[in-house]
Amino acid sequence: MKLTPQTTEATERLAYTFDDAKENEVTLSMRWEKTRVPVKVEADTKKLVAEGIHNTLRSESHWDAPAWIEAASYMMNNGNPDLALEYITRANELTPTARGLRIKAALIEKKGDAEGAKALRAKAETLMSPELAPVQSAYRLISQKKYDEALTSLGDQKSWRGLVAIGDAWNGKGDKAKAMELYQKAMAAATNQSDRTEVQDSINALGAS
Repeated sequence: MKLTPQTTEATERLAYTFDDAKENEVTLSMRWEKTRVPVKVEADTKKLVAEGIHNTLRSESHWDAPAWIEAASYMMNNGNPDLALEYITRANELTPTARGLRIKAALIEKKGDAEGAKALRAKAETLMSPELAPVQSAYRLISQKKYDEALTSLGDQKSWRGLVAIGDAWNGKGDKAKAMELYQKAMAAATNQSDRTEVQDSINALGAS
């Protein structure tokens, strides 16, 4: 490998930095005095993450339903819906949860099974706590494109789920900036990694739309 030193700002001590980070590559730079020696490091990040997830699910997390849900969420957001469906099916076999059922509903709906998705969402509602009833009612209005009515029904929400629902309503109205504002508030209100991951799903979906 041929390295090409470059002239840069002075650095008193020898230092290594990671520059120009991208999805599958980063530049490792050695810096000393006024010299920078860059080395491009490349890796198939998605493949490495997928392999790590696979190994984890086949070992210490094999019986951990939340781990399978997180794996499914990652695969769904990174272009592997078939594997996501395999993972979420396993998660729901271990412990059915509202989130797991909703993720599976989204996946099979994209495959054309609207009725199956509807049934899964109905089942997910039965697993929701009573305080989530207003949120679920709002989502029924959102599904009917009655966004203003949904916003009115939600009122002043403080929970992360409620804030996400308000964001989804604004997204439906076409105001992505307002939706992102609500998703960020939801992220701040989330109290654990599982909840934050679900909020991140909404943020990722907004960016992809």
